[in-house]
Amino acid sequence: GGRLVEKRQAKFLEHKLKCTKARNEYLLSLASVNAAVSNYYLHDVMDLMDCCDTGFHVALAQLLRSYVAAESRAQVSHMQGLGSLEEAVEALDPSGDKVKVLEVHAVAFCPPQRFDYHPHEGDEVAEIRLEMELRDEILPRAQNIQSRLDRQTIETEEVSKTLKATLQVLLEAVAAEDGDALDSLQASPSTESLKSTSSDVGARQAGRRRGQQQETETFYITKLQEYLSGRSVLAKLQAKHEKLQEAIQRGDKDEQDVSWAQYTQRKQQKSRRPRPSSQYNQKLFGGDMEKFIQSSGQPVPLVVESCVRFINLNGLQHEGIFRVSGAQPRVSEIRDAFERGEDPLVEGCTPHDLDAVAGVLKLYFRSLDPPLFPPDLFGELLASAELEAVAERVEHVGRLLTQLPAPALVVLRYLFTFLNHLAQYSDENMMDPYNLAVCFGPTLLPVPAGQDPVALQGRVNQLVQTLIVQPSRVFPPVAVLPGPTYEKCMAPPSSSCLGDAQLEGLAGENEPELEAGTMAQEDDLEGVMEAVACFAYTGRTAQELSFQRGDVLRLHERASG
Repeated sequence: GGRLVEKRQAKFLEHKLKCTKARNEYLLSLASVNAAVSNYYLHDVMDLMDCCDTGFHVALAQLLRSYVAAESRAQVSHMQGLGSLEEAVEALDPSGDKVKVLEVHAVAFCPPQRFDYHPHEGDEVAEIRLEMELRDEILPRAQNIQSRLDRQTIETEEVSKTLKATLQVLLEAVAAEDGDALDSLQASPSTESLKSTSSDVGARQAGRRRGQQQETETFYITKLQEYLSGRSVLAKLQAKHEKLQEAIQRGDKDEQDVSWAQYTQRKQQKSRRPRPSSQYNQKLFGGDMEKFIQSSGQPVPLVVESCVRFINLNGLQHEGIFRVSGAQPRVSEIRDAFERGEDPLVEGCTPHDLDAVAGVLKLYFRSLDPPLFPPDLFGELLASAELEAVAERVEHVGRLLTQLPAPALVVLRYLFTFLNHLAQYSDENMMDPYNLAVCFGPTLLPVPAGQDPVALQGRVNQLVQTLIVQPSRVFPPVAVLPGPTYEKCMAPPSSSCLGDAQLEGLAGENEPELEAGTMAQEDDLEGVMEAVACFAYTGRTAQELSFQRGDVLRLHERASG
């Protein structure tokens, strides 16, 4: 047992010695590796870096110095440019720039030559003549233009003030938006920080501000259009007023030989004419116009012709004609007189009845049964009104109207030519083609039952406006469609405006008055007819009679048919 213990003790010591030797070698190797790694990272790496970047810092320093020098020169140049821009901003002159533009483009902006007066067939009179017969028309017109001129001046001044205030608000809004951007740039050292300062709240505020600015711009443009239109109307009214005032002050030298007593006597002689009357077989208001025309022999019904003539003589300049309603009792009175076959507008009506006369005309067309425009053409007419091209729209509407009966076309041509003439005085009566279309749209083209009037009325008005603006292109000419046409310059109604049958009736009715007036001239005046001259005439020989417009003439016999 002792030897076994000794043997095992010796083996243990041997193995312990081997382990100690191996441990020592391991520790030495570990220390050596750690020293080599530490030496690499602490010394070798630095030496390798020094080797790789040899001259780098010198080149970088030279580059940065060059960059700083270039930036300094650019900064100096930039500041000089900013200074020049600041001087240019201070020197901005809107009025001066406009003057320079007008000077550079003088040919384009130079006012054109004035329209000269072109005499027709030797008529060399180039000034407004104030004949005695026209005083009752020209004097009230001059007063109406003066009143309209005063109101238009006030309206234009108010619009001008609103326009200036709106422009100031718009400029302040633009300046505030640019000022916010400038403040952001000044407060932010870089674009990255500027981006970081933006937020959803700021974006919403900017969007709201842009929306308000767009509303202000739209309002400004609307007011600018209103101001330019008003100033144009003001210029036209002023020109008309000056011409009329010159004519009133100058007077008409050609009429000095005619005294006011003679003129008054002629007017009284005219006013003694009885109203023409006739009996109709067809109902006038609320009836069939085509049947009425066939039975009465009137290509244009008397109510239309008489109302149009009355408005032509007294109401082309009447403000709000066809828009302002007339007194209903007066409208009914005039309507009943026309229904009886009389013409109440020959006498007994004054310019104060203009709105009532206009109401009668609209009432006549509104009450026609069937209406002038057949319901089966309603859809096609509205579809043609939606065409964008004016020429195509006019052609399509004209082609559709050829389907109407000839008598209806004659009346429509007469009516819309009159409305076109009336719209030419819109600077005085404030009734342009659109306003007239709004008044006559529901009257002439009622929306058929079962369709939405609110949705279709705009298209109806657009169609009627096309007919008012383009009557000569929409309706056939007289060569194609014979019949009465509207004349712009009309004379007051006289015996020459009546038919032969009515003239004979008037002569027969006047015979008792002549017998009661002068019994001594009974034999001389038998069969004599009185007439009023619509035009002046100068006899070419001593045997020919010379007379002035408005003179009362006695017709002894008819020379020819």
